Order: sequence, then C-alpha cells, then structure tokens
Amino acid sequence: MANPGLLAGLTPARLKALLGNLPSDWEEGVLKEGTFKGLGWALRELKGEGLSGRSIRYHPPGWRHGPFSYWRVTGLHGGSGVSPIIHGGEAL
Repeated sequence: MANPGLLAGLTPARLKALLGNLPSDWEEGVLKEGTFKGLGWALRELKGEGLSGRSIRYHPPGWRHGPFSYWRVTGLHGGSGVSPIIHGGEAL
C-alpha cells in the first residue's frame, strides 16, 4: 500500500504468488461496481464487520482506459487517497 507503483506490469495471479497466504483481515474478490462489475480482481481490508476502505483493485483491459489492464489502490498511507492508474500486465 505504501508504494502502489510496485504493481506495474503484474497480473492478479502474479501478485497472489508474491503475497503468499493472505492475512485473515483481508478478503479476495471481484470488482463490485462499474463496467467490469463481477470481473477483475480485488483485495479488500476488513475492519470489524465491514470494510476499512483500503483496497487493491485490478481492472481488466478494455473500455475507456484502452487496451491495457490497470490497478487502483485506495486508502493510501492510512487515508482516503486513491493511486493514479497503474498499468497491469495484460492487454487486448
């Protein structure tokens, strides 16, 4: 979360391999909103019975961001900041 740029060029499978076992306070899932709802990949931090607001989201290639996949990170440095678009490792 401290350096979202490290996601550049990665696929969700590669990130999961690098992370290994996820801590119990993080959940893996898919995108919940937008054009790619139900697709892509997301890692969300849990807090109590809900979400903390911190997440790492992978958007598949296509639509308005062109032929490249991309990552977005929210909750940077413990706040509500959102990373710029970080190009992923897949293209159309």
